[in-house]
Amino acid sequence: MWALLLPVALVGFTLLTSACGVAMRKRKRPWLSGWLAMLAVIAMGAFLVIPLHAHDPNVSSGAFVWSIVLATVGLGVLPVVAFYSLGYWLADWLVVGIAACVLALPLAPYLLFGLIWTIAASGCPPDAYECPF
Repeated sequence: MWALLLPVALVGFTLLTSACGVAMRKRKRPWLSGWLAMLAVIAMGAFLVIPLHAHDPNVSSGAFVWSIVLATVGLGVLPVVAFYSLGYWLADWLVVGIAACVLALPLAPYLLFGLIWTIAASGCPPDAYECPF
């Protein structure tokens, strides 16, 4: 079940954010819009849960803050801005749909390694030799 749900969610994410970019371009709105801000805030909130849930009390404050920045900006905002910009600058529904589906493939390992890095930064203290990350 999860093996099918993850690719569908990734393609849906890329198509949704790209479609918002195309819609803003077709309506002659500026690139920086409320839709982009709303999508970025939703993604930040969704990825903020990861370091908060994986936090180990023995992890230093600096490493914990780094994991929060990595999760919210690196995993949340950057993909949203990238796919929104793709839709905004290409501005053709068919081309954007194909490009978003194709670019969902490299997004999966990017999110996976970012997720592992975030969990390792917030859940593994410096002296934990048996930490899986």
